Amino acid sequence: MAVRWIFDAFDSGKVLAANSAELLQLVSSRRGVAAFDDTTAETIYLESTAPSGLTGTITCSATGFMASAESGSIVVQVQVEAFSEGDNSASMVTACSFDTSNSALGGVPASAGVWLTVPQTLTDNDSMAAGDSVRFAITRLVGHASDNATGDWYLKSFLVADGS
Repeated sequence: MAVRWIFDAFDSGKVLAANSAELLQLVSSRRGVAAFDDTTAETIYLESTAPSGLTGTITCSATGFMASAESGSIVVQVQVEAFSEGDNSASMVTACSFDTSNSALGGVPASAGVWLTVPQTLTDNDSMAAGDSVRFAITRLVGHASDNATGDWYLKSFLVADGS
């Protein structure tokens, strides 16, 4: 497995939706995060170009920590939108073209502020290939029955790897 991207959510995150995660600078620890609420499903977008050599099964890991929760679980959804040069399937000016969502469950550590990594396979990845313009939409699915942790989830980094 080869790591292909590592995004810092605060530095790379785009808030492009009505229910966007908040880009927040934690004063006490001087860390930048994307803060996802526990009552409203919020999304952040990460954009890049797919690197050369991208091949095989594509996986991702959303890593962060809970602001206050010390029990329960969170559900993280990841959607992929990929455009190749000459792709006429949708207009990048007027439409979003995300593939079906992928989601995974992450168990909350027994202490707030401790790393929480939610890994998942991007089975639905919009046929992403090297050189594509790629956008990842990351959402905390607070309406999901398994997302029962109270308090904000702070996303710090998002890693994408492949099977090479």
